[in-house]
Amino acid sequence: MVSWVLVGFGVLVLLGLVFFYFAVDEDVEITDFASCIVAGNPAMESYPRQCRDASSDRTFVEGISPNECLDMGGRTLNIVVGDECYDNETNFSPVIGFISPNICCIPNGS
Repeated sequence: MVSWVLVGFGVLVLLGLVFFYFAVDEDVEITDFASCIVAGNPAMESYPRQCRDASSDRTFVEGISPNECLDMGGRTLNIVVGDECYDNETNFSPVIGFISPNICCIPNGS
């Protein structure tokens, strides 16, 4: 009886290892915050959240909404047309909700 329980337990462990082996996709291309999280990298406890891809040593920042940017006294800029933060501002985060890429510039010291 005990041997059958051990055999069953061993089979379950083996199936779990096989599932884990095939469930982890090492060929995932990490290009942004979301794909970094999906690849199994942890989100840092910061605002905005950040994810560091250990394999490429790149850090990705989670985008914030335009209202979150404005609530912090910032302004949104469209980087496709070449807009940049002023010298007295910091590029805080990507801004989501726009068709083209935007960033949030907040005054230094905010």
